[in-house]
Parts: sequence; structure tokens; C-alpha cells
Amino acid sequence: MTTINTESDFLHALTEHPEWKAAVRAQILGEELLMLPVRFNAFVEEQREANTEFRDSIAELRESVAELKEINVRQEQFNGEQREFNQRMLDDMGILKGDLVGRAAWDRHQDILDQLGFTLVRMLTKNDLNNLANRSHTTGIAGASLRSFFRADLIMEVTGDDGSLQYVAMEASYTADERDTDRVLRNCQFMQQFTDRPAHAVISSLRNTHHVQPLVNDGTVHWFQLTERDLHTD
Repeated sequence: MTTINTESDFLHALTEHPEWKAAVRAQILGEELLMLPVRFNAFVEEQREANTEFRDSIAELRESVAELKEINVRQEQFNGEQREFNQRMLDDMGILKGDLVGRAAWDRHQDILDQLGFTLVRMLTKNDLNNLANRSHTTGIAGASLRSFFRADLIMEVTGDDGSLQYVAMEASYTADERDTDRVLRNCQFMQQFTDRPAHAVISSLRNTHHVQPLVNDGTVHWFQLTERDLHTD
């Protein structure tokens, strides 16, 4: 039987009897403190699992972001292709409209001359315009301007009431703008320079921009108004 008389005896007895030591620890610390290591280990394990799940979530999020970026890249490529297609459609529609308007103005050239009081002598071809330029002094005229002049929508040789030879330069457009008036006035200037004859500027269009109308109002250019009906080919 173990006899305990001193503190040393008590400590020695605890060393010899581990179950006594566990009982004393339980008595002194209580169940909460005794369970703390176990609970801490459990917390550490739970935190480890949570960290693993968090890393997995981050990895999934990164994959989702990468997929979203790829989708955005494909969407931007599609948008770019769509914009190019739309622009081609607009360009094609512009060309188609230009062809329809040009043909309508050509078909109504006699009405244009009647409006101005002229009689048609002939319509000048591209070769005619080339020949006029070749026989004239063109130093200082930009090559691009001459090439544009050769592609004029319509230039007619006409006579006035007094029988004098003159010219009518016409540009046709669905909506006439500043570019159209610049071209037709330049073509008139070239015709006057190349022939030493009067030349008259005409715009044939369904409507005009605010840049064109003042030139119509002051008589700088003549406007022959086309209608949607004029564009019908049937």
C-alpha cells in the first residue's frame, strides 16, 4: 500500500500510478480542458479540409474565368466578323443604290436638259474625256483628280437657245453630299479649262444634305430631284 505523507510522496505516487495522474488531471483541469487537444486536432483537420475545398473552389473559379475569357474572345471575333459583314452589306447597298440612282439619272437626262433649257448634242464617253485632257494643259492637276474626272457620272455636250456649244456635268447620288458637289464643280472647271466653253453643274438625287442645299439655293449647282419611283427597274 502506498503511503503519502509529503508532496514528494504524492508526486512519486502519481509517477508510479498513471491512472492516479489521469484522475488528478481530470479533477483539476475539468473535461473541457481535457478535451481541448482533441477538439483542436479536430479543428485543424476540419480547417485542412476547408482549405482543400477552398483551393478546389479557387481552381474551379480560375477555370470558369478562363472559359469566360475564351467565350469573350470568341464573342469578340464573332462581333468583328459581324461588323465586317454589316459593313460589306452597307457598302454593297451603297453601290446598288448608286447604280440605281445613276441609271435613273441617265434615263431622265432629257428631263434634266429640258429643265435647264438645253438640247443634247452627245453624251461624252470616258475616251472623249481622256482625249480632251490629252489635248489640254494638265500640268498641276493631280492624277487622282483626273482619274476621278474620267469616271464622271455623266457629262453631256449641249446647245443653248442661241445655238452655242456648252456642257452639262452631272453627279448622281441617293443623298447628295459635299463630296458630290465638289466632284461636279471640279468636273465643270475641267470642262471649261479643256474646252473654253461654259459648263453647268447638276446634282441628281432624292435628297440633299445641309452642305448641298445652299449651293442649290444660290444657283451654284442645279438640282434635279429624283423619286423612289425613278429607281424602280420594272
